[in-house]
Amino acid sequence: MNKYQRQAVVFSLLGAAFIAGGMGMKDYVTFSPLIGWLFGLFCQIIALLSAIKWNRDERGSTN
Repeated sequence: MNKYQRQAVVFSLLGAAFIAGGMGMKDYVTFSPLIGWLFGLFCQIIALLSAIKWNRDERGSTN
């Protein structure tokens, strides 16, 4: 498994976990859904960038 591929998988799972955790903690922490969604979005963006880098690594750079 490539470094970028591993990062994409890990950050995708972390993003989903942050969203679920934020929604699950909404009765205990005031702004937990907002915090969970923001961290989840951040992790998903990092996962997307890692997947793009992995794709470029696999196909080779054309530029």
